[in-house]
Amino acid sequence: MVERIHPIHIGCRSHGSTSPLPKRSPKGILNAAVDGELWRLADAQGKVPDVIGWWPAKAVTFVDNHDTGSTQRRWPFPDGKVMRRATPTSSRTPATHAL
Repeated sequence: MVERIHPIHIGCRSHGSTSPLPKRSPKGILNAAVDGELWRLADAQGKVPDVIGWWPAKAVTFVDNHDTGSTQRRWPFPDGKVMRRATPTSSRTPATHAL
């Protein structure tokens, strides 16, 4: 059986990295989903799309940060649906704090 390996995974293996894999495409998926396009939360196999679906232990995403211009509103998360932050409280157990 041939193992299917994503290029990002190969990069992490080759550098011996144990770091999470930041991805920006889930931000777009989340933006659309909270605006009612819930079908975007699963791919054709029923998994969450992108790195979050195939390697959740290593995946992280940003809803708004310096790269997406939170103060410039270049790619804003829908108003009224923004949470303050997701903070890991223990191994792989996030807690979300509302504004």
